[in-house]
Amino acid sequence: MEILIVGVIIVALMAYVSTKIKKAAQQAYEPEALENEYFTITKPEGLIIPVKDKSEFMFEAYSKDFGEDEAGKFNQCWAVVNEKDGTNYDVNILESEKIEQDVTIKTYNKTLVSEKLNKSFELEISVIPEYQEKYADGIKLLLQSFTLK
Repeated sequence: MEILIVGVIIVALMAYVSTKIKKAAQQAYEPEALENEYFTITKPEGLIIPVKDKSEFMFEAYSKDFGEDEAGKFNQCWAVVNEKDGTNYDVNILESEKIEQDVTIKTYNKTLVSEKLNKSFELEISVIPEYQEKYADGIKLLLQSFTLK
């Protein structure tokens, strides 16, 4: 009888912990406004900010899902922000395509220029073209929300 009681308690505890983990994982993919000392940006629904000790980017977010076939090694959509020295950069939103490892990738670039800091911050959003429609609202949100403080 004691084994049955202990078993029921363990199962209940496992169910409780499992629901907490699922809820936390789901919240990681929800929209989230972020800011640092230089800029603000809103991460859209469907992207997650990876947990890393050290990153080469000031901001990065990735879709959970990967492409198919040759694009299987790429996330369907990802965004990064790089810091650049100087202010001689085009501040228009630029759209282009590039090929990486035989996979076509559509990119959107937006650069913010801070004359006061003599720095620029470049948002680069990349998406596999087959998933562009799926992430269109998120791409628009990233581009619109990326502003200097």
